[in-house]
Amino acid sequence: MRPGWPARRQVNLSDTIVAPELEDYQTMARRLQAPALIKELSDWQTWLGAQALSIPLVIDPALAYLPWEAMLTLALPAAKDSAWRETLQFWRSGGAPVLRVPVESRWQQGAVLAVCAPNWRLMVEKGWSALRPLVIPTANVETALASTTIKLLHLVGTTIGTGADLRFLVPDRPAGSHEQSAAEEPAALRRGTLLASNALPLASTPIIVLQAEPARLTRRLHADRQQMSMLRRYAAEAFSAGAQAIILLPALPRDLGEAILQIMAKHLGGTPPDVPRLLQALTVMRQTIVGWRAPASDAAPDHVDTAMLESEAVVHQPDLRDSQMELAMDVCLYARSA
Repeated sequence: MRPGWPARRQVNLSDTIVAPELEDYQTMARRLQAPALIKELSDWQTWLGAQALSIPLVIDPALAYLPWEAMLTLALPAAKDSAWRETLQFWRSGGAPVLRVPVESRWQQGAVLAVCAPNWRLMVEKGWSALRPLVIPTANVETALASTTIKLLHLVGTTIGTGADLRFLVPDRPAGSHEQSAAEEPAALRRGTLLASNALPLASTPIIVLQAEPARLTRRLHADRQQMSMLRRYAAEAFSAGAQAIILLPALPRDLGEAILQIMAKHLGGTPPDVPRLLQALTVMRQTIVGWRAPASDAAPDHVDTAMLESEAVVHQPDLRDSQMELAMDVCLYARSA
């Protein structure tokens, strides 16, 4: 039997990519220049079969914006298979836990604190129905963050640059009059609560969930990938500042977002979750995103007429499947070793 994956493996990821620009994830995976690493990972994938192997990634802060989970997964030969496989479970690792409060009591007695625009309140309420109590402040968010005993903090919004650094914007209203792509309305022009990463209750919150605002399923644009890259940078800053565990969720249709939250709530119930349980939840969430089929009216562009809405070519067009794969791989975990 082969030994387990080394607890510490030094891989200089900065040498594995040419021109780290944001492109579609398949193209970015092809740009990786680490044949020995990809060969080793592929051998492990074949040997493991249906089993899963957890692989922590230690990433240079300058490269934290890149979708390493997607690039490493899609670079493997098995990624060409039509069936979803997640034999290798990549996650972004930090040092030892830094939580300054008893985790068990915080998890049993604390609340899920969710901060979102009013339009997403129902999605949040249904999503966390299995993990209670739930607190959704309608005003004075900073006060709620400081005064609530929190076991899980859920923020729904978008990341914006403010010159010196990044802020997470929880808007007063969703983008536009309906769900839309992140590219369709400049986040900097919107109003709401701006949160710096170091202003979050990092040292006392076991899990933070950062969710991009819900959006209909369309072909992914460069601006959508750019938004996720900014969210990864923001999460990396919060993680470096002391967050215990962070889960990132991309911009998903409202119904799918609700289902993903329900999956998470189911896996996080009971005792405080460790990294294996969190990775199990991520696997199910990714499977759900890849296999999701939107109602025709949600998947089709606005200009498609009613007759065309029933067409399989509209609902299941290949670029939407590619987009769903990218969205699935944008679900990622930052966690500290036990």
